[in-house]
Amino acid sequence: MLRTSLLVAGLAGALFVLAPAHESAPAPAGPGAVLAMHRELFRALDAGERDAVTRLLGASRAGASFDGDAWGESPGARFFVLDAHDRPVAATKGAAVLDALLAWGAAAESTRIVDAWTDCASAEGGFAALEIARTDANGNERRYRMSSLARHENGGWRLFHCNVAPADAPAAKKTAAK
Repeated sequence: MLRTSLLVAGLAGALFVLAPAHESAPAPAGPGAVLAMHRELFRALDAGERDAVTRLLGASRAGASFDGDAWGESPGARFFVLDAHDRPVAATKGAAVLDALLAWGAAAESTRIVDAWTDCASAEGGFAALEIARTDANGNERRYRMSSLARHENGGWRLFHCNVAPADAPAAKKTAAK
């Protein structure tokens, strides 16, 4: 009896291992996917990949695709980032948003997420509050805080609102004074 049970269990295990793998459904949208989108954004910014950054930007509230100046005409799309000298830059139109993000990205060799809080209020919308560290070509590290809103559209998460500010106290005071 024991021998038969072991033989049946062994055969079942072998069939399980040898069975062809079926494709699983894509993982549901969630906070981890929002964080992954931000990691991809920072990778693309660090590499200066304009097309990859463009793919990660969402449509405006009015539903226009990201296609240059037509994007962001509504109050739904706002990006408040910093230039290469940590001066505030506000952009709402597509080309200006992309240029501002790429200029900010060009100021760093690498960006890493130090701390993150991401969540999704629904399957279509999520947010991230991040602390990031950016290292320049000389090895100098600066810390920033970033808050963003993302929307799940066209099969992935897309950024449509973003605020970036220095996290270290001296730089934050300097930026606030401008």
